[in-house]
Amino acid sequence: MAGYLLFLCISIPVSSHPIFIQYFKMGCKVMRKKIIIILLLIIFIVIFALGYRRIVDKHEPSQDAEYVDAANTLKIVKDMIKEEDKAEYVNRVYKVSFMYPKNWQEKEESRDKSGVPTAYEGKHGFFKIDTIEGNNIDMDTIAVEMVQKKEKPYGESPHMYSVEINNTGGIFIIPSYDQNEKFKEQAAFIVKYPEPVIIDGRAQRYFVLYSDVDKIEKIVKSLNFLK
Repeated sequence: MAGYLLFLCISIPVSSHPIFIQYFKMGCKVMRKKIIIILLLIIFIVIFALGYRRIVDKHEPSQDAEYVDAANTLKIVKDMIKEEDKAEYVNRVYKVSFMYPKNWQEKEESRDKSGVPTAYEGKHGFFKIDTIEGNNIDMDTIAVEMVQKKEKPYGESPHMYSVEINNTGGIFIIPSYDQNEKFKEQAAFIVKYPEPVIIDGRAQRYFVLYSDVDKIEKIVKSLNFLK
């Protein structure tokens, strides 16, 4: 009790001293500033956390979205399975036949003089046929000229390699990674006819098949020349 009275006797005069009052007020101001800063930090953290959660919620796929993705994937797989079903393409003007995915549709604007379509297209690929006269020119030169066209249809550095088909040589042109998207991953196959084919009164010495890079080799494996 005596100690408490002594404390009061000392503290009351000191606390009423002007210097003490001034320091006390300064301390309160500092504390207020610290409290305000802390509150602002808390508000900032809360706002940031809420905003981040909204971003995550926005980008996280919902259950419905997952069902849609699964359905789309299943549809793509079914389409690819259908493409394994083959149909035979026969063109007696160009004197060739080969197998292609059955669900591809003919392109009306591309037909030969007999009315047979010369191009087909599907969701996952296409083919188009053509010929080259090739008078006094070898197949390697034709391939180089094709890849060096101004529009660079096979990219800046396509891969070319030779194969043998039906006892005659052919050349594949496979596009490089920088191929322009408008060419739809187009690759090409050039082969010399066993005998020149007369189309519109002109002798055609080379047959050219254009197709997407994933299908062209499979199509070429089934290629036959008609007599």
